[in-house]
Amino acid sequence: MPFITVKLIEGRTLDQKRQIVSGITKVVAEACNITEDRVYLFIEDLSREEYGRGGLLLCDKDIEATKAKDIEATKAEDAGVQTKEELS
Repeated sequence: MPFITVKLIEGRTLDQKRQIVSGITKVVAEACNITEDRVYLFIEDLSREEYGRGGLLLCDKDIEATKAKDIEATKAEDAGVQTKEELS
Protein backbone atom coordinates (compact mmCIF):
# COMPACT_ATOMS: atom_id res chain seq x y z
CA MET A 1 0.00 0.00 0.00
CA PRO A 2 1.79 3.20 -1.13
CA PHE A 3 1.62 6.33 1.03
CA ILE A 4 2.54 9.46 -0.91
CA THR A 5 3.06 12.97 0.42
CA VAL A 6 2.92 15.92 -1.94
CA LYS A 7 4.21 19.20 -0.57
CA LEU A 8 3.09 22.34 -2.38
CA ILE A 9 3.44 26.03 -1.75
CA GLU A 10 0.00 27.19 -0.64
CA GLY A 11 -2.34 28.72 -3.17
CA ARG A 12 -3.61 25.77 -5.20
CA THR A 13 -7.37 25.55 -5.66
CA LEU A 14 -9.42 22.61 -4.48
CA ASP A 15 -9.92 21.59 -8.12
CA GLN A 16 -6.16 21.61 -8.74
CA LYS A 17 -5.66 19.43 -5.67
CA ARG A 18 -8.31 17.01 -6.94
CA GLN A 19 -6.47 16.77 -10.27
CA ILE A 20 -3.16 16.13 -8.50
CA VAL A 21 -4.66 13.39 -6.31
CA SER A 22 -6.43 11.76 -9.26
CA GLY A 23 -3.43 11.85 -11.59
CA ILE A 24 -0.84 10.62 -9.10
CA THR A 25 -3.17 7.91 -7.82
CA LYS A 26 -3.71 6.54 -11.34
CA VAL A 27 0.01 6.47 -12.15
CA VAL A 28 1.03 4.85 -8.87
CA ALA A 29 -1.75 2.26 -8.99
CA GLU A 30 -0.74 1.27 -12.51
CA ALA A 31 2.98 1.17 -11.72
CA CYS A 32 2.41 -0.92 -8.58
CA ASN A 33 -0.23 -3.11 -10.25
CA ILE A 34 -2.78 -2.39 -7.51
CA THR A 35 -6.24 -0.87 -7.38
CA GLU A 36 -6.53 2.89 -6.88
CA ASP A 37 -8.26 2.48 -3.51
CA ARG A 38 -4.99 1.13 -2.09
CA VAL A 39 -3.09 4.37 -2.84
CA TYR A 40 -2.99 6.96 -0.06
CA LEU A 41 -2.03 10.52 -0.90
CA PHE A 42 -1.47 13.43 1.47
CA ILE A 43 -1.20 17.04 0.38
CA GLU A 44 0.70 19.42 2.62
CA ASP A 45 0.31 23.12 1.93
CA LEU A 46 3.45 25.02 2.85
CA SER A 47 3.21 28.70 3.60
CA ARG A 48 5.83 30.97 2.08
CA GLU A 49 7.08 31.59 5.64
CA GLU A 50 7.78 27.87 6.14
CA TYR A 51 9.80 27.10 3.02
CA GLY A 52 13.20 28.31 1.97
CA ARG A 53 15.44 28.01 -1.04
CA GLY A 54 18.90 29.35 -1.65
CA GLY A 55 19.28 30.53 1.92
CA LEU A 56 16.11 32.65 1.96
CA LEU A 57 12.51 32.02 2.93
CA LEU A 58 10.18 32.34 -0.05
CA CYS A 59 8.39 35.24 1.64
CA ASP A 60 11.74 37.05 1.78
CA LYS A 61 12.41 36.25 -1.88
CA ASP A 62 8.99 37.80 -2.67
CA ILE A 63 10.01 40.97 -0.83
CA GLU A 64 13.31 41.13 -2.74
CA ALA A 65 11.51 40.61 -6.07
CA THR A 66 9.08 43.42 -5.23
CA LYS A 67 11.95 45.73 -4.31
CA ALA A 68 13.71 44.91 -7.60
CA LYS A 69 10.53 45.73 -9.56
CA ASP A 70 10.15 49.00 -7.67
CA ILE A 71 13.75 49.95 -8.44
CA GLU A 72 13.24 49.09 -12.14
CA ALA A 73 10.05 51.16 -12.27
CA THR A 74 11.77 54.12 -10.59
CA LYS A 75 14.69 53.98 -13.02
CA ALA A 76 12.30 53.73 -15.97
CA GLU A 77 10.23 56.62 -14.62
CA ASP A 78 13.33 58.74 -14.19
CA ALA A 79 14.32 57.95 -17.77
CA GLY A 80 10.79 58.57 -19.09
CA VAL A 81 10.38 54.93 -20.17
CA GLN A 82 7.21 52.88 -19.63
CA THR A 83 7.53 49.64 -17.68
CA LYS A 84 6.12 46.32 -18.90
CA GLU A 85 3.16 46.67 -16.51
CA GLU A 86 2.33 50.14 -17.82
CA LEU A 87 2.37 48.91 -21.41
CA SER A 88 -0.15 46.16 -20.63
